[in-house]
Amino acid sequence: MCGFIVVYNQNGLSLGDYEYKEALNKLIHRGPDFQDFYFNQKRTIFQGHNRLAILDLSKAGNQPYRDLNDKYSFVFNGQIYNHNDIRCNFINQNYKYSSSCDTETLFIELIRNKENALKELSGMWSFVFWDEEKNEILASRDRFGIKPLYFYSALNGDICFASEIKAIINLYPESKKPNMRVIEQYIARGWLDHNRETFFSNIYQLLPANFLKIKDGKIDIKRYWELPKPNNNLNEFEVLKKSFLNTITYGIQSDVPIATTLSGGIDSGSINCTLVKELGLGKDIHAFSVQPKDSPDEREWINDSVNFNQIKHNYYEFDNLNVEKSIDKLLVQMDEPVFNVSTIYQNYLRKYISGFNYKVLLVGDGADEIFSGYSKLLPIYINSCLEAGKTEYANLAFKYGVELSGLSKSQILNRVNLFRDKGIGGRTVQEYRRGYEIISRAKDPNFDFQLFPDINHNHLEKCQDGYHLYKELSNRIKIDLPHHLRNEDRNSMAYGLESRPLFLDHQFLEKIWSYPFELMMFSGLNKFLLRKIMSNTLNQSVLQLKKKFVRPGNNSSVVYGQLSKGIKNYIHNGNFAIISNCSKTKLEEMFEQDLKKNCAHNAYPWFRAYSSLRWLEIFC
Repeated sequence: MCGFIVVYNQNGLSLGDYEYKEALNKLIHRGPDFQDFYFNQKRTIFQGHNRLAILDLSKAGNQPYRDLNDKYSFVFNGQIYNHNDIRCNFINQNYKYSSSCDTETLFIELIRNKENALKELSGMWSFVFWDEEKNEILASRDRFGIKPLYFYSALNGDICFASEIKAIINLYPESKKPNMRVIEQYIARGWLDHNRETFFSNIYQLLPANFLKIKDGKIDIKRYWELPKPNNNLNEFEVLKKSFLNTITYGIQSDVPIATTLSGGIDSGSINCTLVKELGLGKDIHAFSVQPKDSPDEREWINDSVNFNQIKHNYYEFDNLNVEKSIDKLLVQMDEPVFNVSTIYQNYLRKYISGFNYKVLLVGDGADEIFSGYSKLLPIYINSCLEAGKTEYANLAFKYGVELSGLSKSQILNRVNLFRDKGIGGRTVQEYRRGYEIISRAKDPNFDFQLFPDINHNHLEKCQDGYHLYKELSNRIKIDLPHHLRNEDRNSMAYGLESRPLFLDHQFLEKIWSYPFELMMFSGLNKFLLRKIMSNTLNQSVLQLKKKFVRPGNNSSVVYGQLSKGIKNYIHNGNFAIISNCSKTKLEEMFEQDLKKNCAHNAYPWFRAYSSLRWLEIFC
C-alpha cells in the first residue's frame, strides 16, 4: 500500500529538510501516487509517506494523517480488512467520517484505544503513531509480519523508523556495518528474518505481533498476540469453509482492479476458484503464472484451472536470464539476501503484472505453514499419530504418503525413526552441513547453541495430541514465514504492487487449528482440511494432485551453471576469507565435489555464500 519513514529526536531533529525528503524518495516505488511529509512545530518528529492509493482514491486518504489540532498524527502501510466493521461502531457513536478509507478508521481507533486497539484489528499493517501531548510514539506490525517495519537508533539521538532499510542507510551512512552473526546464520541454515536482527549490525526489524512504544526517549517492545493453542473442538467442515469464504471476502476490498497468481497447486487454485465459483467474480479476475524451463512443469494444472474458471490469464515467458545481474538487482531492492533462486522468478513475474497497471495482487503464501502443506512434514505427522495412539491414521499416511513425499515406504519409515530418535527432519535440526563447512564452523560444538537458540512456543503443551506436528508448524511460521513475506513484500512493492497473502488471517488460523490434528495430513495428503472444504469448488485435477510443487526455480542449475564461475573466482581471489576460515584448497575441493555430483542440497549454501559476498561488496 505505501512506504514511510519517521525520525524522532526528543532534543530536536538536526538534519535539514532535504536529507529527510531524499530518504523518503528512496521509498517512492512503494507509493508512487502521492507523497507528503510533516514536521511538528517543535521539530522533534518527521513523518514522510509515499502513497499507493487502493481504497478511497481521493486526497482524503493521503498521509501523513493528522487531526485538526495536530495533537495526533501517523503514517500507515497496509490494509485493515475489518475496517468497515470498526467504522460502523464509530458511526453509531456519532463520529463523522471524512473518507471511506481504512486509514481514517485506524487513526481514530488508535486515538481512542492506543495499543489496546491492536487486538481488534484484522489485516496487514505497519504504522507509527505520534501523540504530541504525551510526547509518545506507538509503532506496530501485524500478527504475521506481512508488512515490514525497521528501526535504528542513531549516534545523534535520532530514532528512525522505515518501511525498508534503504531509507535508513541513506540518512545514516554509518549504519552500513555488516552483522557477521546474521551472515553466519544465513549461510549455515538459511535462517533470515526470524528474529529482530538484520544483515546490518544496528538496524533492527520490529517483529511480527509486536508493538513498540517510545516515551521520553526510552524504547519498550511487547508482544500483543501469540499463535493459537490447538484444540479438537471442531469437526464440521462447513464451519471452516465459511471462515475461508469470509477471509477471502474481507481480503479483496479494493477500489482498483485486482490480479492473482496461479500455480499448479491447491493454494492459488483455491483462491481463484473461490473468487469465481463462490463470489461470482470470474469476469474480474486476471491470473498470472511463471514457468521457467528448468523447473517442474505445472502447465497441465494451471491450464486446467484457467479453463475450469474461464478467467483471463497470462504466462510470463523468460528469455535468457542473467542470474548474476538479477541477484545484484534483488540485493538492492531487498537490502538483504534471499533464501534461494526462486525469488528471482517471482520478482520478474511481479514486474510483469505491474505492467498491466494492477496495484493489488492476491497470493497464497502461508497456506503450507498453517495447513501442513510441506511433504517433509509427513514423517512428523506419522510420529505424532503414533504418539497419540492413533495407529490407524499413521498407517493410512504411511500407506498412501509415497506420492506426496517422493519416498519409498522404507524411506518414510526411516525418516519417522530419525525424527523420533534425533529430531532430524524438523526445522530446528540442520541435517545437511555444507553451510557449516563453508564457514568453517562444522566442528564447533557451541555454534548451534549460540546462533540457533530454541524457539519459544508458549501456546503449546507437550502432553497434547499432535504436539510435534504443531511445534513444527509453529517453527515454520516463526522461522521461515517472515522471510517468505519479506520477499513477497519487496518483490511486489518494488513495482508499486500490493501483495495480499489471503490465508494469513488469525481468525482463520484459529479455526484450522481447532480440528483434530490427525486430519491435517489424513491418508498421506497434505492440506487435507483445505482439500476437504474445497472439494466442491476446486477443479478436480488440482484437488486430487498428490505431489507437492515447490516455487519455480532450480538452485542446482543456477549454482552449478551461471554462478559457478563467480563462486570459483571468489574462492580463488580469497573473498571467502571475509566469511570463512576455510583454506582455498578446502573450499575448492568442496565446491568441485558438489559440482560434479550436482548436489541439490549443497547448492543452497553455495547460493547463500555467493549472495552474502555480493551483498558485502554492494553495501559495505
